[in-house]
Amino acid sequence: MGRSGVNVGWGAGGPQRGFRVFTFSTFATPRVEQFISEFRARALAYAWMPKKEFCRPAPKFVYVPAVANICRQVLNKNDSIVKASHVWPLLPVRFYLPGGGVYGNTAARVVIDFRKREVRIPFLGIRVRLRESLADKLLGLLNDDARPRFVAQLVLAKDGMGRKILKINLVATRYLKPRKSGKRLLVGVDMNSKYGVTVVALSLNREVRLAYLARIKPPNNGVRRRRAAELQRLAALIGDDRYVDEAAVVRRKERKLNRQFVREVVSRLRKLGKTWASKGYSVVLLVDKPDSKTLKGTRLQGTLNSLAKALENMCLFEGYHYREVRASGKLCPVCGRKGTKLAITNGKRIYACSKGHMWDRDYAASWNAVIKHLSPKERKKASKLLAELGPWALGAPPKLPLRPSK
Repeated sequence: MGRSGVNVGWGAGGPQRGFRVFTFSTFATPRVEQFISEFRARALAYAWMPKKEFCRPAPKFVYVPAVANICRQVLNKNDSIVKASHVWPLLPVRFYLPGGGVYGNTAARVVIDFRKREVRIPFLGIRVRLRESLADKLLGLLNDDARPRFVAQLVLAKDGMGRKILKINLVATRYLKPRKSGKRLLVGVDMNSKYGVTVVALSLNREVRLAYLARIKPPNNGVRRRRAAELQRLAALIGDDRYVDEAAVVRRKERKLNRQFVREVVSRLRKLGKTWASKGYSVVLLVDKPDSKTLKGTRLQGTLNSLAKALENMCLFEGYHYREVRASGKLCPVCGRKGTKLAITNGKRIYACSKGHMWDRDYAASWNAVIKHLSPKERKKASKLLAELGPWALGAPPKLPLRPSK
C-alpha cells in the first residue's frame, strides 16, 4: 500500500476512495516480527485456500482476506511469488476521544488514546507517544461530517544506523463527493521535469480574483547522482561491495528528498483547498501533467508521476474536482497570441507577444489551464486582471533588455 495511489483496495465496491497516511515509529521486537510472519503466512494460505479459520475469530486477523486479495492481485500482475508475499499486516483501529466515548471497533487491537496522548497495540507490547500536531490533525478528521474509515498497517524498516524499526501507518480512507457551487476556486498546476511545479489559482464569485501564485522547485540531486555513479564505477573497478552500499545510501537520500517534494506540493494545495472550501467554494484542480513520452528518461519522471497520483488521491479524500488538462505555455495568457522566446534568466523561460505582454512559460501553462475552464465573460475579466497585475503574476521580470518583435 503506497502513499500516492488512489484505490487502497480493502473496501467493497463503489467509487475509489482517497486516503491519508499518518506514521508512528518505534523499535521492532521479536514479538512484532513473529506476528508479521504469522499474518503473512495466513494471508498467503488464504489467497489460495480460502478458509475462515485463517482469519477468525481473533480480531488481529480480520484483515487477512483483504491482504490475501492484494497477494493475488500482485501475483497476477507480476507473476512473482516473492513480490506477492511481500505484504504487511492490517489491523482495525479504535479511538478513545478526549471528551469520553469510543470511535471505531471496540475490539480493535490498535488504540489511539487522545486522553493519554498515546498509540497502543497491547498484544504486541507497543506504546508510542502521540504528538500534539498529529493529534490535532486526527481530531480534525474525526470532527468532519464525513468521518473517514481507519486501519493500521505494520511495516518493518531500518533506520540510518541499521536498526530494525516498526512503522505504524495509520491510514484514513474516504470518498468525499465534490461540492457543486456557484463560487469556484480554479487551481492550475503545471508540472515540468526540470523547473518543478507552478501553481496559480483564481477565485470566481461575483468577481475574478487572484487567490494563489507559487513556484515549488524540486530538490537539486545532480551532485548526488554524480556521486552515486562514481561509487558504482569504483565498485566495478575494484570489486568492493562497500562502494555499492554507499551508492545505495546516496540513492535513498535522493528518493527521500523527492518524496518530501511531493508531500510539500500536496500539503500546500490541500491547505489552499481547505481554506476556500470552508468559505463555500467548490475547488477544481486542473493539472497539466507532461505525457509519458516527454517524461521518459527525465530526472523527475517517477516523481511527477507520483505527484499526479498523489494530487488525484487528495481530491478524492478532500472532495475536490480533479481534471488532467493540456495547456501551452507559449500562448499569452492575456491575449491568447503566440509568443516569442526572449531569454532564459534565473531558471525562467521568458516569452513575449506582439502586444508587449511578457510571461514565464510554466506560469503561462498554469494560467492557460485555468482560462480554458472559464466562460467567455469570465475570460475577459481574467484577461483584464492579468493585464493589471502585469509580469509579476505571469512569472516574468518587470524588465528585460530584449523586446519582442512586432
